This record gives sequence, structure tokens and C-alpha cells, in this order.
Amino acid sequence: MDRVAAEEEIDYQHVGKGAVYLYRDEKDLELGLAKMELLAENGQRVRRLSTEELVALDRRLPGRPRSSPAQSTASPNATGNSEEFTRRLAEVCRDRFGSRSTSMSPPGAW
Repeated sequence: MDRVAAEEEIDYQHVGKGAVYLYRDEKDLELGLAKMELLAENGQRVRRLSTEELVALDRRLPGRPRSSPAQSTASPNATGNSEEFTRRLAEVCRDRFGSRSTSMSPPGAW
């Protein structure tokens, strides 16, 4: 997606600073890490953050753990306006190939 956006000069308000996920306790953290295995298997770096690392990212967070501290993981995730990206990509396809998109889902999907 990043490559297509760069090559086609699609501005979709992309922010690529990463993501931090907070969990209430160790059990929820382990469940979250299990769900992120798919990301890790596909090249995303997913790791646990210490309390010190978390506070260094955002000074508004408490600097000392509570009785059941919020654990965290970090991944180099990104966000953007997916509707804008899709609209602009459809324009690129129309201009380049003379095609017009009428749907973004396969026939019979809904």
C-alpha cells in the first residue's frame, strides 16, 4: 500500500509513527500477542515495552506500575484515510486504464 501510494502520489493522510497497544493485565497481553502473531509472521516487528519505554513515548502516562500494571506491545503500524486512498486509487485506474470501478467487493459478496 505504501509503495502504491508513493508511486501514484496518492495522499491519504498517512501517519506511520507506529502503534502501542495497552492491556489491563498479563492475561490480556498474552491474548493480544497471540493475535499479533500473524503480523509478526508477515514481517512486522511486535515487541513488549517496559514501563520506562512506554513513559518515554508519552509522558502523560503514569511512570510507575500499578498493582496490575498495563502492559504494552508496539508495532510499526500506520493509519490513514482508507476512503480517500480507495477513491484516489480508483481515479488512477480510470486515468491509466480507462476503467471505472463501481464496486470494491467481489460479485455476490453481500
